[in-house]
Amino acid sequence: AAVVVAVDMNEKALEELKRENCNNSDRIRTVVADFADLDSVAKAARSIQNQVEQIDILVNNAGIFYNLLQDGDSNNDNNETPMSQQGYDLCFQINYLSPFLFTEMLLEKMNP
Repeated sequence: AAVVVAVDMNEKALEELKRENCNNSDRIRTVVADFADLDSVAKAARSIQNQVEQIDILVNNAGIFYNLLQDGDSNNDNNETPMSQQGYDLCFQINYLSPFLFTEMLLEKMNP
């Protein structure tokens, strides 16, 4: 039987997902993770490693975008690049580093 593991930073959204699928609640597992924090991503991956025997499909769908230019002024000093807790550009971490870490940690479950 297929099991779906949903990962999101919004715990309420994960609870709603389980409520909406109550007939299949034994086949839906949820894990909270904030891709803006690499420690949270690693914790989520370890949790999934402990919950499942094998992963057949992994879909990474986290991403953000921000525009630091306001009113077309490229010399606007008031706009600082948002940084992650680990000191990386937040967009780079959420869009690239975190999905890479997440996937890398779960690879052994994808190639049994």
